[in-house]
Amino acid sequence: MASMRGVDLALAIIEPTVSGFHDLKRVIDLAKHFKVELKVIINKHNLNPQMSKHIAYELEKLGIKVIGMIPFFRRNFSFNKSRDTLSKIFKK
Repeated sequence: MASMRGVDLALAIIEPTVSGFHDLKRVIDLAKHFKVELKVIINKHNLNPQMSKHIAYELEKLGIKVIGMIPFFRRNFSFNKSRDTLSKIFKK
């Protein structure tokens, strides 16, 4: 809760799962309580496209903008294992 004090904007990065959406609802409540604008990025959106669409739809009804959707790529695993930068991974 303290992280919401004194800020103008909060960015929530979630995954398109039931538990991710549940956690996001708690963040939405906190943002409303502290009168902080909230924007959302959906990570790994292509692993559950139906849930991603559902979350985006529900957020639109609440006036909360989804500012991005990050797809899941297998190459991300290479990044984690090798500790290379993303620019090196995507050049391969």
